[in-house]
Amino acid sequence: MSPNLIRPLVSGSDFGLVREHLFVFAIMFFKHE
Repeated sequence: MSPNLIRPLVSGSDFGLVREHLFVFAIMFFKHE
């Protein structure tokens, strides 16, 4: 996991950004499968 993903997750101030990152991460994961 990238620190850019973890940092906003821990602070909880950029929830929208976290959701966007998780969405992209999921797409990349499913494309990899």
